[in-house]
Amino acid sequence: MIVEIDPAEFIETTTIDPETCELFRLTEAEKIFLRHSFELTPEGRLRYPELVFSGPKKSGKTAFAAMILIYVVRVLGGRYAEGFCVANSHDKRACVCFRLRRGLLRPRRYYRSTRR
Repeated sequence: MIVEIDPAEFIETTTIDPETCELFRLTEAEKIFLRHSFELTPEGRLRYPELVFSGPKKSGKTAFAAMILIYVVRVLGGRYAEGFCVANSHDKRACVCFRLRRGLLRPRRYYRSTRR
């Protein structure tokens, strides 16, 4: 079952930058990418099985990937969904996993109020 919660809105209202303790703000390119990436087919399935987002060094690609993972697991995944972090280096993967555990999300009560 696909819940129709806009991925950009979800990310900008639930994910917190651990470095600044403020909500993440997506760039226009990231919003367009999300809008296109989560389009549904006439059968109600996601159009693309894999997503690739490219950008220059230090542009926040890893954090953006973590936010997409959170959206897919929390909103699309269902009760027992799992997400995996895969990276070219152990350091990058460890960083993403640590940030996910460390508080990239708002408190859980937000999710209850937005669910349909």
